Amino acid sequence: MEANDLFRLIDLDDRRAHDAAIDGLWQALMLGGALLERPTHGNLLGDEAPAYDGALVATWEACVALR
Repeated sequence: MEANDLFRLIDLDDRRAHDAAIDGLWQALMLGGALLERPTHGNLLGDEAPAYDGALVATWEACVALR
């Protein structure tokens, strides 16, 4: 999220990928792939770990090209 590069999650080692699979790894990778097609800027709204490994809430919006 900080690097604005969700698609790099595809390089997780097998153990981390297995552990993350139940928490939406494939959804994050799908979003990362979609974001490759259109310049965007991510905004982290919240990052908490109340019960286990944690969760984040973020928004992405299209970057507007300056003319």
